[in-house]
Amino acid sequence: MFPAEEYADRRARLAEELDLLAVDLAILTHETDLFYFSGTCQAAYFFLHRSGRVWLAARRGTLRARFETSLPVEEFRDPAGLRAAILRYAPSSPRRVGFAFDRTRHEEAVYLRTLF
Repeated sequence: MFPAEEYADRRARLAEELDLLAVDLAILTHETDLFYFSGTCQAAYFFLHRSGRVWLAARRGTLRARFETSLPVEEFRDPAGLRAAILRYAPSSPRRVGFAFDRTRHEEAVYLRTLF
């Protein structure tokens, strides 16, 4: 694990990039990205809002994720639960959503787009 400041700095740089690209919300899913920005490799969705607000959403394993990261971790059971978790942190539906397409499967990006 790295110091909390290191993760915060990484997220701040990503938020700056989102602002430059006019992307409202970044969604990352790959374990490497999750660890780089949050400190956990638990299967989850990593969300970073353009405002800098950041959180994780996981279908299971939230106890482990909460132990490994200082970020808020939302648990969900189905797509409606995931959408509700997203709207708790980003109340207005994002217009532009960014994905790491070198690491996010196309089917997963399509699925996530349906939530908005």
